[in-house]
Amino acid sequence: MLLKELLSGLDYRLIGVDACDYITRPYCDSRRVEPGGVFVCLSGRGADGESYVGEAVASGAVCIVAERVIEGVPCACVPDTRYALAVMWNNYFGRPGEGMRLYGITGTNGKTSTAAFLASCLSAGGRSVGSVGTLGIFCNGERIGSSDGETLGAAAAMTTPDPEYLYGALRALRDSGVTDCVMEVSSHAVSYRKTDPLKFDIGIFTNLSPEHLDHHKTMEEYYRAKASFVARCERRIVNGDDSDCRRFAQSIPCTSLGMDSVRELRADTGGVSYKMCFNGSELFMESCIGGEFTVYNSMLSAGAALLAGVHPTAVERGTRALAAVKGRLERVVRMEEHGFDLIIDYAHTPAALESVLTHLRKTLKGRLICVFGCGGERDRQKRPLMGRVAERLSDAVIVTGDNPRCEEPLGIIRDIIGGMVLDNSVVIPDRREAIFCAVSVAGRGDTVLLAGKGHETYEIRGEKKLEFDEREVVREALRIKLGT
Repeated sequence: MLLKELLSGLDYRLIGVDACDYITRPYCDSRRVEPGGVFVCLSGRGADGESYVGEAVASGAVCIVAERVIEGVPCACVPDTRYALAVMWNNYFGRPGEGMRLYGITGTNGKTSTAAFLASCLSAGGRSVGSVGTLGIFCNGERIGSSDGETLGAAAAMTTPDPEYLYGALRALRDSGVTDCVMEVSSHAVSYRKTDPLKFDIGIFTNLSPEHLDHHKTMEEYYRAKASFVARCERRIVNGDDSDCRRFAQSIPCTSLGMDSVRELRADTGGVSYKMCFNGSELFMESCIGGEFTVYNSMLSAGAALLAGVHPTAVERGTRALAAVKGRLERVVRMEEHGFDLIIDYAHTPAALESVLTHLRKTLKGRLICVFGCGGERDRQKRPLMGRVAERLSDAVIVTGDNPRCEEPLGIIRDIIGGMVLDNSVVIPDRREAIFCAVSVAGRGDTVLLAGKGHETYEIRGEKKLEFDEREVVREALRIKLGT
């Protein structure tokens, strides 16, 4: 395509290159640049894209996109290279979002489950549905790769994929006939402007609690990132029981849904049921997924589906149809078979961990055993808070590892136990050993919660991403416990 086609929609100034020059594609990793490509200079943790301009030019880059003139090389100067990268990939893939109705979900907790409920409701309403989020890229329930056939791997394994993968996936979904696409939008994606070229029909704001403060620095900055995304959606639905969502709703028209919209609520480990009042209609909502948080997730998604024109009976049907969300209250050992329950959940914030533990305590027959850790090179402020929550709501706690990355694992654990008394807790740094211990000590009526990793089937140690599926570890530990 022509350079001017790739840069369409951007405010740019060309130096030493012609707008009608033919180019192949954009790159932001100099190691991947091929002849005819455009190299975009991004600044990141400990790295500056401008440091790799020479390498990119040597590999055949015909234009460098930067925020200033770089002497001696052909340049396109733009105000913001991260925004430029998103626009360029959007143009490269033919602006795929324009052919679909887009739904964006943001918030600290509940994005994945809310997205799953919404996709199910839209499908029940006869729509062809795609989804982009933490669990991957899906087309009508089937996982797919990017448009060029590349499997979505580590580079795209994030809540909101980087632009190359995001817009490639949207193109694949559009080409597959998808009419409605549900997306999880992280605060990192907002600050890096990954989704800025897209126009969202409906935005959902689930809640806000402390998280990612290593990136955003303050809760106010974190709030502004979430709020700025929802504000630019055409229509907005917010959790009316969350103080930050209420604050947002005071500044811009929103549909607010909270417990004042609920009648005849039943919420326990067996599931939830309630009547939902919405714009003069009453829906009977039912899900086999337990917990009060399921009420919010299903209610917000139902509201979005109704605003999108899905019939109320289809919304009810779609909510019932969602049997489970991987890594969200996923029961992998059952009381009926082995005398105790073992639950895997992605809870990796203080609020999420408190919510899950509170839910599990409601129908507890024996002890509640919590196994958890905190990720390395991430928000350190939440570590002692999570330790305090786990100790307060559990009968026994095993503090362990969870994707330490390049941080010292024992240093992470020291941060966690800084918020604990340690009267009902032990430290087992190796997560496999911690799971084996929890399974071995679980008695009749007990519930074991493995918190933090959820859907993940890997562990990041140093620069390596190692295979680690908690489900397989549990099965192995169970075989040893049963002597089989």
